[in-house]
Amino acid sequence: MSVLRLHGGSAAWVASAPIFDSVSLTLGSGFSGLAGAYGASKATLLSSLAGQRAPHEGTVVFTPEHEGIDALAARDDGVAAALRGRLALDPSDLEHGSMLPSGERNRWQTSLGLLLSRSGRW
Repeated sequence: MSVLRLHGGSAAWVASAPIFDSVSLTLGSGFSGLAGAYGASKATLLSSLAGQRAPHEGTVVFTPEHEGIDALAARDDGVAAALRGRLALDPSDLEHGSMLPSGERNRWQTSLGLLLSRSGRW
């Protein structure tokens, strides 16, 4: 499951009191809601979560879902190995953290899609 985390996030406008201070939250896949009064800085919080503005303090981390990609990397049968070879995919690259560059993630997803379309199952 993909997860978006904000840990200890704080933001403030110049020379003013904090807009939000020490906010921590975890959002999983699916729908989430954010409610608040007009001017409560909902948009500021959301733009921090989206990466459009950095929080003054704290961290935002997005961990994408790649359960199928991890399973494909672990498979040692000939079909999976051939697909990984054709798309220049190295399973050890997945060990460097949860964030894959978009091009590499697309190659892994393409390989997974080809494998699934070939067998019709996982």
